Amino acid sequence: MEIIYLEQDEQSKILEQATYANNYAAFVPWSNSISFKINSFKYQEQRQTMRIAEDFLANLGFTRDNVETECSMQPYFDDIGKTILSFSGLEDNQQFEKIYLSNVAPLSMSLDKVIKNRRSIRQFTGDSVSLEYVASIVKAGSGITVEDEVSVGKSSTTTLSYRTAPSAGGIYPNELYIASLNVDKLAVGIYQYNALEDCLVKIYNKSTVDELLETFSTKEDQISIKRAGFVCLLIGSAPKSMYKYGSRGLGFTIHEIGAISQNIHLAVTSLGIGSVDCASYYNDETHRILNLDGIYRHLFHTIVIGVSQ
Repeated sequence: MEIIYLEQDEQSKILEQATYANNYAAFVPWSNSISFKINSFKYQEQRQTMRIAEDFLANLGFTRDNVETECSMQPYFDDIGKTILSFSGLEDNQQFEKIYLSNVAPLSMSLDKVIKNRRSIRQFTGDSVSLEYVASIVKAGSGITVEDEVSVGKSSTTTLSYRTAPSAGGIYPNELYIASLNVDKLAVGIYQYNALEDCLVKIYNKSTVDELLETFSTKEDQISIKRAGFVCLLIGSAPKSMYKYGSRGLGFTIHEIGAISQNIHLAVTSLGIGSVDCASYYNDETHRILNLDGIYRHLFHTIVIGVSQ
């Protein structure tokens, strides 16, 4: 890596400019007439306007003695609520091809070491990734680790499944898909990871993968997606959580996606390959290609995974 040494006066000048840029907020009375605004300008704009991100944060609150909220959550603790939660992850997918993940690659690196070694890897060799690696990664991300029989009614039981990533209320509103690009023993296509059956369910074929790759705006010299092994697609249904938690349910859904993502990154690191988060895709196009409405089912995040260059 080339190290550039700046003269002291140049360093001071850059520091002064950076400080000014970070602290100065422009007052532009005619800002409504400006059609092109970069994000920093929008954020610093000193006028009354709708600011979606701030409104989202303001609505995440939970106030004391909120009877409506308490009554919204209470049904999830009775027999009906337990039964509803036991249906989480059930899919009517019998018509699709399934690849069962019976063989996995061991994740043998210590937690201390894997946390220290995790890095964002943006360049890949184009070598294939083994199906056993894929199995280990998706199971680490959103696999079932415990099943618990709970009582419902006077003499019945139902099974609740718990996964690797925490989920508010055990609702699990998120789904993990992968777009297979170069995986041994796995055809190019888009697959849903079904945690209950521990299998990959093929939803779309190669033509859909080709369309999906075209929706990424990042260039190959930034992230070499086309030389990766596969891409994880984290698709969430926030209304599932919002039905119980109101607007906070969206925050809980996003929080869960972060937990799944970190599990994936740590598993990738343990296996000695590379991964990087990627938000550089055009949402409207990806939603159309994946048949998502963008509200009830939304592509929140992607992770590109492959053999590190």
